[in-house]
Amino acid sequence: MSRVKANQIRWVVAVVLILLLATQAILSLRQKSVTVDEMMYIAAGYYHLRTSDFQMNMTNPPLMKLVSALPLLTLDLELPSIEEDPVGWNLIEQWKYARAFLYHNRVDADTILHLARLPIVLLSIVLGLYVFAWSRELYGATAGLLVLFLYSFSPNILAHSRLATQDLGLTAFMFISTYYFWRYVRRPSAKTLTLSGIFFGLALLTKTTAYLLIPIFALYGLICILKNNRLGINENLPLIGLISEPRTRLRQGTSVVVSLLVIGILGLVVLNIGYGFQGTFQSFGKDAHARIYEKLPVQNAVTSRLLDLLVDVPIPLPSPYVEGLRFQYGLAGSSGGVYFAGNIYENGLWYLQLVSFLLKTPIPTLILLVASTAYMIVQRRELEAEWLMATFVAVVLFFFSYLANVNVGLRYVLPIYPFVLVLIGRLFAQEFTHHKVARILGLALLAWYLWSSIRIYPHYLAYFNEFIGGPKNGYKYLVDSNLDWGQDLEGLKHYMEEKGIEKIKLGYFGSADAAYYGINYDYLPSVGLAPTEPGQYWWYEIDSEEKAQLAPQKGTIAVSATLLANPGWMGPLFGDAYEWLKQYEPVDQVGYSILVYEID
Repeated sequence: MSRVKANQIRWVVAVVLILLLATQAILSLRQKSVTVDEMMYIAAGYYHLRTSDFQMNMTNPPLMKLVSALPLLTLDLELPSIEEDPVGWNLIEQWKYARAFLYHNRVDADTILHLARLPIVLLSIVLGLYVFAWSRELYGATAGLLVLFLYSFSPNILAHSRLATQDLGLTAFMFISTYYFWRYVRRPSAKTLTLSGIFFGLALLTKTTAYLLIPIFALYGLICILKNNRLGINENLPLIGLISEPRTRLRQGTSVVVSLLVIGILGLVVLNIGYGFQGTFQSFGKDAHARIYEKLPVQNAVTSRLLDLLVDVPIPLPSPYVEGLRFQYGLAGSSGGVYFAGNIYENGLWYLQLVSFLLKTPIPTLILLVASTAYMIVQRRELEAEWLMATFVAVVLFFFSYLANVNVGLRYVLPIYPFVLVLIGRLFAQEFTHHKVARILGLALLAWYLWSSIRIYPHYLAYFNEFIGGPKNGYKYLVDSNLDWGQDLEGLKHYMEEKGIEKIKLGYFGSADAAYYGINYDYLPSVGLAPTEPGQYWWYEIDSEEKAQLAPQKGTIAVSATLLANPGWMGPLFGDAYEWLKQYEPVDQVGYSILVYEID
């Protein structure tokens, strides 16, 4: 077979894998109701587009909200009326507005939801192409196709490739920025440096945690300096020509620092463009003095004066972005205790992200990752890109596990997955696949991987591996966006029709509207479910345990896994409302996130 024909076949296979990724995402997104965060993001994105006001829903920067809302401009939608300025709205006020936008508009909710999710599918395709390109460039065409196969059937990638949220966008932009930074370090050019900076800016416009790219790039630069490998020296940058040739480490260090400054400046420019330069170069203002001063370890006239000077300095950030940072700071640590394996940990668990990764990643992926790492260590080859990817994975896991102590979902570390898959690509390099035993074991693992992905369709968000017996046992270990993000209310309606259930007792955690899906229910204390009778309450109206009391029930009962787990932030709302239910085993599960009980 000629080289040209072989290359054509590889591209056909790549296109088929991308089409399979898109097909799975599109078909499954139509089977899932709106998740908790999606509803607010979609409404806020459309509000941003129509008003150019970015001070609604400041939990994240606006890029992915805008991207998801773009297709909605083709619909005849209206914005709910606002009686007061939405600046400073709390989460409950935002939720009410978003619910009115989605469920009381001129167009039905599913049309709005499905259109808003489609741009994320497209972005996932773009990310897949970059994953293929990098692994192909490093390890060859065959390895690139096998890595693309892993990407196209990754349950965690698929879970977020069809949701109108920030996570897939952040994953894509961070990966692409890192890819271009690696190309720049390998062969410095203005083009790759500029592209790395642009995608860094797009990542900043998606989530503030994109700032992690700067220390990641800096650490990789330090590794290059310590190895004295001459990588990353850009002769065209200022100061480099003043340093003599033998002083390689100094030249590398200077080049890295200047390059990071350029990336940072480009990122800030893109960030300001995204906000239309609203309020750029404003200072924090005198009102910030008191908030910062009370947190200083030393409080005296000198520190007060220095703080006065600091808060008056103009900052190169849009004012809505700064307000968003303040809003996020106010939310930090407000989620309360986390649930894991039947227990509530009030202060979180620093290692829970790592445990979540081990439980929610297919076992074949973990085996291949360990094998690839061992193979690289044994071979002792010159590892360049691998150092960058390993640094990215380590920094992200360390930040969200130990520093930020974020325990509410694996989605926070979703950006590590493309890097993990590309690292596995070294196993698929041509010289490795020449070994017959390796090929047999590799094919067996890939078949296992494919079966794991196909079997979980369309419930990708609820994927758990065989370490705990699969997704049917997921609710015993993790909840919230690891399993139950309110996505299965539509599935509950189909379940009731299949089983001939006319009315059900329902406790729901989410944002979807049960009435929209025609679910006939008796209300149990819930988050997001509308009360049906006097004496019942929306969750934001519950201010005492008496309002959430629930006597043991009989009949057919459906309860979201998050309500049953009762994580720390939910305790003040519901107390022990569902404690009595834990003595029973569910007779069925809807999408693995809603547990169904039959109690006589």
